[in-house]
Amino acid sequence: MSAPAWMKWALREGRARGGKAGTGLGVASVEMSLARLKEALDRAVARRLVEVNVAREVKVPRNYRKAERRAKSVIPPWNLQEVRAFVDAVMDDRLCAVFLLSLMGLRSAEICGMRWSDVDLGRATLAVNRT
Repeated sequence: MSAPAWMKWALREGRARGGKAGTGLGVASVEMSLARLKEALDRAVARRLVEVNVAREVKVPRNYRKAERRAKSVIPPWNLQEVRAFVDAVMDDRLCAVFLLSLMGLRSAEICGMRWSDVDLGRATLAVNRT
């Protein structure tokens, strides 16, 4: 199977679930796989196992990238009732504070990097100093 044929197969049906071919891989996954193939063939050229890296000029067709961008669904943010349901569901969880901080827009790395010294309960503020 040539590099372009492999790439088209991966984009159309390369994902396997339960041993059966399924949907295609995403463009980013195919590009990363193609990059590893190019690196391996570059090494083979350097070791004189092959004369030329045939994958060097292979690129993911633009129409696949555009189709993937169009197909991505926009996930709407939670409405007030959904937020309240979430808060009610996590109130008794030992990680309740982490879940509530994530609702405030903090990233997981920022939450994990927090120390008590970053929290000012008197002024109801917190500082993001580490990630």
